[in-house]
Amino acid sequence: VPGACGELYSTHTVGSHLGDVALLEQLQAAIRLQESRRQDLASDVVSLELQLERCTEDRFKELEAQNRGLRQQLIEQRPHPDDPPAVKALAASCRVSRSDVAAPAKALVVGCDYTDLPGALHAGVSDAQQWARFFVRKCKMTREAVRFLSDDPAHFRQQQSPQSHVSTRDNILAGLQWLTEDVAVGQQLFFVFCGHGTQVVAEEFAGQKLCENCLVPADVLAGSTMDSRGPFQTVSDTDVHRILKKLPQGVKVTLIMDCCHSGQPFQRRGLDFLSQHVHRGHVDYGKLRSHPVLPRFLELPNAGSQRPPDTTEASSVVCSGVLLAACANEQFCVELPIDEQPRGVFTFVVISALVSLGIEAPIGSIFEEVKRLTRDLQGRWRLAQDPQLVVSAGFDLTSPFLA
Repeated sequence: VPGACGELYSTHTVGSHLGDVALLEQLQAAIRLQESRRQDLASDVVSLELQLERCTEDRFKELEAQNRGLRQQLIEQRPHPDDPPAVKALAASCRVSRSDVAAPAKALVVGCDYTDLPGALHAGVSDAQQWARFFVRKCKMTREAVRFLSDDPAHFRQQQSPQSHVSTRDNILAGLQWLTEDVAVGQQLFFVFCGHGTQVVAEEFAGQKLCENCLVPADVLAGSTMDSRGPFQTVSDTDVHRILKKLPQGVKVTLIMDCCHSGQPFQRRGLDFLSQHVHRGHVDYGKLRSHPVLPRFLELPNAGSQRPPDTTEASSVVCSGVLLAACANEQFCVELPIDEQPRGVFTFVVISALVSLGIEAPIGSIFEEVKRLTRDLQGRWRLAQDPQLVVSAGFDLTSPFLA
């Protein structure tokens, strides 16, 4: 016999199978009780949503949590054919009406070309611009929900406050603070960086160097030169980890790093987030400037005066996080001419995968397509980059890129 909210059997059918009128009456009573309970739940949901529409922000988070709990109870119960239309409509939806309006997806997109610096790139800013357009056009984010930073004067000089739109270290950190503040459960956040990654030596012993991976902002050489020992302006793995740690459970953050040395910002124990120094020999950035294929790493002198990162027993984010990185730490990713335009290989393949599969495709499926597209390019170019996927504890690879 089906459960109390399952398909109803007729009196004759149930009676003939059970031969017990008393048991039939008990089943019918249970069904009526479940029907009443479902209608009560639906009524409670509607009541709470009306409160959500007019409550203050402080009260909203509390009521939203109650509302999600009630909806989950309603969804978990099996549908009844005699449910009123309002109950059916609510049971078919897992979404909280105001959450989509009050907590839209947000994105911070950063691009650097380092035009007047050693290691100048051709496509860091244009890749970032492509990501910003993708979030607005394909993901339907508002322009206010996408913050774009670059070192291209043609971009930042057009802004109302030009200096706050330059991709400096301080502006990137401020952008990450903006991205992660006032978030709600169920909200999705994106951080995209297109530019150089670097290694900063944190520990050195017996000839062995352990490095912290860092992003290279436009002002990396502010107050310093490539011939000095720093300090250099970088956005470290620790900087990103500390900001992500503030995010509550139920928030999903996606990091897309089209650079080398992208790090592991979700969890750490002791100094296990440090990596072995990758020796790349002498890199002549002057000769590379006119080359069509450019690596996305910047070799900085050993910054011995930099403060080593703090050790910690254990530190993990509680949000749901995924990092899509262009290459393994010992490799280097590149930009090269694709369709006669300089493009970062990783940005090209990830956006191609998203356009092909759709933004609601599972992260795991998207990553498999990214790897396939990268292999296709490796057959045409001598590429030494294999995409990497890093996730926080308990991350579900079947979850969509953007719900």
